[in-house]
Amino acid sequence: MKILIDALNVKSHGGLVLLDDFIRHLKKDNIPFLLLADNIFHKFSKEDLSNHVPFSNINYLKRNKIIEENYKNFEPTLLFCFGNFPPTKPYNCTVVTFFQNFNLIDID
Repeated sequence: MKILIDALNVKSHGGLVLLDDFIRHLKKDNIPFLLLADNIFHKFSKEDLSNHVPFSNINYLKRNKIIEENYKNFEPTLLFCFGNFPPTKPYNCTVVTFFQNFNLIDID
């Protein structure tokens, strides 16, 4: 299993705590991953990340291009999207979106 983590929308607080915990478990279990995150992530993260690809000034359109480019290069079996936003196009792997804000989901 190889995991591409889209954390481009995670800045701090709850999402960062959950992401740090997720990364710690991946490292402990030796699961290969590539983290896509904003530059600010490294300032707040407790994890030492050599496989962190930092970006700055992320917007919605840039996010899609960043995911697509890194998907092609890393070839993950799982795309894990933190921060409430699924990818805008289908990928040939399992895609999981972590919704922390249930107000964004129309349950009815």
